[in-house]
Amino acid sequence: MTVNDATLKPVTVNVTSTTSSLVSTAKDFVKSYNSLRDTLGKTTSFDPDALTTGILFGTTVALQVDSRIST
Repeated sequence: MTVNDATLKPVTVNVTSTTSSLVSTAKDFVKSYNSLRDTLGKTTSFDPDALTTGILFGTTVALQVDSRIST
């Protein structure tokens, strides 16, 4: 809110609500969460055919992040 001038007369302030910011913020959160889930999936993966693992496979930190972010 910006006050541009003082007055001794009563003023009317109208306040309206909008959900556009809320929707935009929720969409950004979901996009970030899904990106994190994809990255965790790739970095903690195990391929039984090729016997290869992601760089964070089996690390406790990756498991803790996965658990906490899911909660």
